[in-house]
Amino acid sequence: MTIDENILLKHLTTFKIGGLARYFCVAKSVADLKEATTFAKKAGVPIFVLGGGSNVLISDEGFHGLVIKMAIQGVKFEDDGNYVRAIVSAGESWDNFVSEAVKKGLWGVENLSGIPGTVGGAPVQNIGAYGVDVSETIESVEIFDTDNLGTRNLSADQCRFRYRDSLFKRPDGKDYIITKVSFRLAKEGKPNIFYKDLNKYFTLPGAPKSSIEEIRKAVLKIRSAKFPPLDKFGTAGSFFKNPIVDNGILEDLKKKFPEIPSFPTDDGLVKLPLAWILDKVCGSRGLKMEHVGLYERQPLVLVNFGEASSHEVLVLADKVAMDVRDKIGIKIEKEVRAIGEDRPPAKYRTGFWTLAYIYLPKITAVIQFFGWHHFRQNYLIGFLKSNKSPEDLMRHLNSKGYSRAHLAWKDKGEVFSVRKIVRHDFQYHIRFFNDYEIRGHYEYTAESHPIGHLCEAVFTDPKDYFDHLLYGYVEK
Repeated sequence: MTIDENILLKHLTTFKIGGLARYFCVAKSVADLKEATTFAKKAGVPIFVLGGGSNVLISDEGFHGLVIKMAIQGVKFEDDGNYVRAIVSAGESWDNFVSEAVKKGLWGVENLSGIPGTVGGAPVQNIGAYGVDVSETIESVEIFDTDNLGTRNLSADQCRFRYRDSLFKRPDGKDYIITKVSFRLAKEGKPNIFYKDLNKYFTLPGAPKSSIEEIRKAVLKIRSAKFPPLDKFGTAGSFFKNPIVDNGILEDLKKKFPEIPSFPTDDGLVKLPLAWILDKVCGSRGLKMEHVGLYERQPLVLVNFGEASSHEVLVLADKVAMDVRDKIGIKIEKEVRAIGEDRPPAKYRTGFWTLAYIYLPKITAVIQFFGWHHFRQNYLIGFLKSNKSPEDLMRHLNSKGYSRAHLAWKDKGEVFSVRKIVRHDFQYHIRFFNDYEIRGHYEYTAESHPIGHLCEAVFTDPKDYFDHLLYGYVEK
């Protein structure tokens, strides 16, 4: 097995976003996993297992550890009376497995047709669609324990499945890498077409009989009408989970929104369709910011329309979540996993720049004292809302990755100046003033292009971005 360095990850994800992996390898066996884990421990770096890259948003700064591309292959079907046990390796394509099961007339996963990704990722997310969760068919999961370098089986109960959740997304499952999944599929099954879209499909005049093959065809057709084609757009599918609330909250919501749909869960709660809320309550269908937006046909889906950054995606996602909270008082959770971290490029973390950050601002202050640059730079964002304090604004910006802008003019009346570095060579720069005015722009960093920065070779007004970033903090 080969361990490579500085491998670009954006082409290995369906979002088509992501920076470099510090280390990268392809694991085709448990022995490869042992070798990779041993390497990571010696190097003192974290591990991230990448399957089909269909449910992740990788940072523009990449992952500063070892990315293991899961490629363990193999599918085996074992007869077990009225059922068939399908033992599938983690690196197999999920939809290829579903297709094979349907061809064999085995019931249980047909409603999950068309979901991108690998089999190993299915239990992690407890993937679900059209009224079915994958946990309903999982018998056991084989895991590789990166702590003791051994394998063992976990029963479905031990996997602690919940709605879009499992043991593998929690701290006590962080050391486990899924290597195989055992499914219990029925030879004779009853069509599950209660989900609204499927029910509508099979009750139309001239609709086919709901055989297992026709259910798969129907699901694929419905999905293709709702989700953007991966060969044209970047997306990770549904970005948020549908919120689950108790009946008391539902009754309060119905007083304001009598038509809000709801679906009972097995534990006595109710699931609300977030797509309906985003469309009918928030009016967010088709919402767009720069290179990212909500898909017109399905507002649960965030789409990379071209050269979107992970930063843009997270800013829009935060705006959507805040809008839902403000409109209906419910906090929504992300379904897509954000991987990696945003931090200044390594080339800026040197002794030279450490000294520059100390002395250049002093030189800049002397220059300004003699009259050069005594104004406020362009691009007014707005004014801080009366119910927010400067400290609130600073905490919010810090939480979004903003930190002090060392190499910058101090504009007239400026209280503080912060920046967020993106794509290594560019930055968003925000200033707050003593009259509560907020200004900001997008430009070269002073470190990467000193002359271009000084001469404002790139100096633009990313209005949509700032409107989303500062939603709830700014008034015009």
